[in-house]
Amino acid sequence: MAYNNKKKTSEPKERKDHFQELTDDIIKRLEDDIKYEKPWFVCNEAPFNPVTGTRYRGANFISLAKNGFDDPRFYTFNNIKTLAEETGQKLHVRKGEHGSPVFKAVQIEVKPRAGDGELVEIGSPLEPKEGEGQGSEKAKIWVLAYSGTVFNGSQIEGLEPYQFRERPAFQQQEEAEKVIEAMRVKGGVDLRFHSNGQAYYQPGPDRVVLPERELFKNDALFYRTALHEFGHSTGHPSRLNRDQTGQFGSEKYAREELVAELSSYFMGAELGLPYDGKTHENHAAYVKSWLAALKNDKSFIIKASQAAAKSVDYQLAKRDEYVLERDQANKIEKVCANMLSKLGTHGKQSSNEVSLER
Repeated sequence: MAYNNKKKTSEPKERKDHFQELTDDIIKRLEDDIKYEKPWFVCNEAPFNPVTGTRYRGANFISLAKNGFDDPRFYTFNNIKTLAEETGQKLHVRKGEHGSPVFKAVQIEVKPRAGDGELVEIGSPLEPKEGEGQGSEKAKIWVLAYSGTVFNGSQIEGLEPYQFRERPAFQQQEEAEKVIEAMRVKGGVDLRFHSNGQAYYQPGPDRVVLPERELFKNDALFYRTALHEFGHSTGHPSRLNRDQTGQFGSEKYAREELVAELSSYFMGAELGLPYDGKTHENHAAYVKSWLAALKNDKSFIIKASQAAAKSVDYQLAKRDEYVLERDQANKIEKVCANMLSKLGTHGKQSSNEVSLER
């Protein structure tokens, strides 16, 4: 009687650690920044999916921007297939091209671990250890999980080249001014200018201090620096309440600086401002501190990028609130001016009629 007695010898495929891969990529780019003075990010327009309308934020922004694609469009395999069917174009990913991972926030239930009550860190295994959390109430937490792979528009054969939006310098500056004014007027941040060449945020008095505009080499540098410092201001207890107690050289300090830098970077991409990572005089020292933190914690870049995305959302919400109120005030002012103008004209006509009667 024949029978199959073959044992399975193949080892289970090792699970890919996308968070570690992303961290390793960022480490490589930061090391190149120091060694070759090569910008660690090149992307002047926020990445998005034209099929779904998704605008990638936070960790996804970092994951998609790190490869330096000029084209901000990203597609899944299914998106490419759907687009080909709808347009009749012959579209396919070029041979040898590698996609980029994207992540999504998911809510999970976990039991508090015995002892300190800590919950699962982002990206860590979710299986509870034997004997832990038995009989405890489950808690719901949000974690970031691998969602899938997307491909840049430049990696797709047959796709029309991307038509970049042309934004003149004055328009970029106008958009940046709205954010700055909104954070000052609606956000309540005190803004001061001085002549000693240093830019910083003071959490105590909730104040952004910037050098006079004429001390900057160009306007883009001024706005990048301002957006970095206003990124810090979103961490104030009255706003997003981030931990800003770290001393220079500590991991806490490094994380807050990375949040502010990414906030400036994300905001610049929204507004169309060119990115220059060396806007801050302590750039080299910051890069070294980020490297140290990244090598110790693979979730460092994830947490910082998510915090930076919240910072940008806060500032854009204040900008929208400020612009809405400003536009409404302008409309009211215009209506009043028109009414006064009509009353003035009517008054002159009445005066002329009286004169003629005399």
